[in-house]
Amino acid sequence: MADVFISYSSEERAQAEKLAAALEKRGYSVWWDRNLEGGADFSDDIEREMHAAGAIVVAWSERAAKSHWVRDEASYGRDAGKLVPITLDGSQPPIGFRQVQTIDFSGWSGTDDERVARLASAVDRCCGSDAVASDTTARAGAMSRPKTGLILAAISAAFMLLVAGWWLTRDGGEAAVAESGVEQTGIAVLPFRSLSGDEDHRYFAEGITEEIRNRLGALDELRVIGRLSSLEAANQEVALNEIAEQLEVSHIVEGTVRRSGDQWRITAQLVDPLSDTQLWSGTYDAANEDDLFAVQEEIAERIAETLDVLLDDEKMRMMANAGINNPEAFALMARGDEIFMRAHENDNYPMLEDANRWFDAAFEAEPKLWIAKVMSADRYAHDLFDHGGGFADLAPAQLEATQKAYADRLARASKAAPPDLRPSIRHMQMPFTDDWSGGGDLTRRVYSGTSPCTVTGWTEFLGLRMGLYDEMADYLRRMRNCDPTGSRGALAWLLIQRGEADEAIAILDSMIEQHGWGQRAGLLKLLAMLSKDDLDGAEAVARQMDTGTFHYEIGQLALLAYRGDEAAIRARMENSLEEGLMPGLHAAALIGDRELANRYAAMIDARAGGPAMLEFGNGYCMCGDMFDLSATPRFAERLREAGVSGSLPRPINWPMKSW
Repeated sequence: MADVFISYSSEERAQAEKLAAALEKRGYSVWWDRNLEGGADFSDDIEREMHAAGAIVVAWSERAAKSHWVRDEASYGRDAGKLVPITLDGSQPPIGFRQVQTIDFSGWSGTDDERVARLASAVDRCCGSDAVASDTTARAGAMSRPKTGLILAAISAAFMLLVAGWWLTRDGGEAAVAESGVEQTGIAVLPFRSLSGDEDHRYFAEGITEEIRNRLGALDELRVIGRLSSLEAANQEVALNEIAEQLEVSHIVEGTVRRSGDQWRITAQLVDPLSDTQLWSGTYDAANEDDLFAVQEEIAERIAETLDVLLDDEKMRMMANAGINNPEAFALMARGDEIFMRAHENDNYPMLEDANRWFDAAFEAEPKLWIAKVMSADRYAHDLFDHGGGFADLAPAQLEATQKAYADRLARASKAAPPDLRPSIRHMQMPFTDDWSGGGDLTRRVYSGTSPCTVTGWTEFLGLRMGLYDEMADYLRRMRNCDPTGSRGALAWLLIQRGEADEAIAILDSMIEQHGWGQRAGLLKLLAMLSKDDLDGAEAVARQMDTGTFHYEIGQLALLAYRGDEAAIRARMENSLEEGLMPGLHAAALIGDRELANRYAAMIDARAGGPAMLEFGNGYCMCGDMFDLSATPRFAERLREAGVSGSLPRPINWPMKSW
């Protein structure tokens, strides 16, 4: 299978051939169909090659814009987060394909010039640099994540997703789980289905759904499940009663959207899934945006009334304020979310640049969508963690630009966010600064916040070291009110850290029963078994995990350390020296080599972002303090600024680690 798929109009075959040759000269494998107009005879091959390719280069022209084959292939590339558009004649791509910057190849003679370099850079962002020849190895080191041997490469990224990444499954607006003492009715609003047979309409239908969800979420009497948890459950294609059980709700809303031009027909129904009873339904037509906004408001109000919510003037005002009345902006956000989650599932973080184009477009279309700026900052967080942990070396200018981009995006998010959510955004900014002043108090403020469904941030930052186990656990349990799927892994991780392995295993078993052997759940269960001194149970879990994955390799390292096999771990270290400093620190701590661990820690401490990595790096080690603070003067100073002291928990009895 090829790295790059080229889509073009058959009239531009000569240019497509030159394009393929230029990319192959740079080390890419390229697939391009010389008989595209044959269509049906080649459909299976085309679909297979598009699915396998890391990047889909679409060569737009006036002719290509009129080709339904090119449009179909461009739609696939856009929705898969693989689209790399160029223009052969200077013409713009059709509407719907202009969100990604187009490289101008008009008048190109086939030479390897600056335009080809820009194209190669765009391809790298889609498929990573592993596909290219050895002359780009240095660049690949910053963009790919090794998964062999000891390799804890990407421990920063994977750990952040494990423990803090659940904030990405927030609800979409300002709705929050209110702590007013009012008895709440659990409700999930599943993504409305588009009946129009167009991908753009599918995202628009999600935007309509989000508006309804936000309005319902403004009511204290309702406990509304966040969008991504609802979407994950809906995608399983199981019965409504099973979805209700997973999401821990008693009611479900579902509906459809049919769009034709500026005309919409929207249906909605409220269902009691346990009795399979329809409690309310409605069908509405809208001829313009004002009509559409009124329909969304009407649906939310009728659902609330059916659930016995008394809608007085104050509650009506709260519902109106929660709405953004911009489903188009939510549709842009949904596109970014989809690419974002796929990037993390596949460890393909360069894809986040494509997600950011949608996030930025959503924020520009609707500045109330502050969460889009928070999401977009994640692209830069990965680079900063990789640099801090020694997985990559950013040049000084690139490092400065990355730090600025991360800080600027969060600053814009903070300015647009409601005031009560700004402390958590500041909490997210702090690790990558050289000033952690007041960090301990800020951490307590985050845990005591009353809106965990919309709070962002690295929730574990400083909390473990401060011993705030109960506060963190309470926070994550409240998170389950709106995000029962996304918060469970984080809660299980915390329970292992605080010595409550049985409860953690029960949560993980539930995750595995519902979603199969996810690698994160498998690794956490393995570590939970080791914390109970159950080596046989941990080995049984390892046999269920996919070999060769990041989580499997960490699990194998943990088993070696628990068995006391120092020689095997040192052999892995010798074969993995080029793969980052954090893996070396982790392994040195597990084998009890304090001097070596201090050397690794000192090297990390000296790097930009190093103190943040030293604070977060305990994620999968679960081995207490991995080094002496005296070896890390910058990190020690940051902790003093934060007013934080204390040691990390050590839930697993590692036989070779005596401190």
